[in-house]
Amino acid sequence: KQIPFFDFTTTAATTTPTPPPPTTTMTIPTITVDGTITSPGYPQNYDNNLDLKWLIQVPLGLVIQISFLSFDLESHSSCKYVRLLILIKDKINSLHFSYDSLTIYDGDSTSSPILGTYCGNTIPPNQISSGNEALLHLNSDGSVTYTGFQLEHQQLGM
Repeated sequence: KQIPFFDFTTTAATTTPTPPPPTTTMTIPTITVDGTITSPGYPQNYDNNLDLKWLIQVPLGLVIQISFLSFDLESHSSCKYVRLLILIKDKINSLHFSYDSLTIYDGDSTSSPILGTYCGNTIPPNQISSGNEALLHLNSDGSVTYTGFQLEHQQLGM
């Protein structure tokens, strides 16, 4: 018997979650000069199951302005990524329910304050970091893909 929402296969004795597809996880080397960042493959569609991070750093005393030229990701009202942990026979299993999104952090890590999380095809507003670092995090699920994004970043005096 199969419960389709969670994609579990159930027999009388065991319950085995279907393993998720592999995720491409990568942190791009730190970016230290003004320039352009695009999603992988742009202007073609990006891949499914991406977990990519770009760290932008400028000299101390400067801030970073991020301006979008193009934006087209999977659309959802919440633009969220949810991870559900399930304990089955003393083993933790992880399920991911997500939509594609780009999150901009005001600092060098995903624990930094969030400047914005975006999905859909509306061009996000310009963002300015409060300090000399900003982290971009692109997450895509395993369903559909779009052309992604193109943005410019430049250092500004405070």
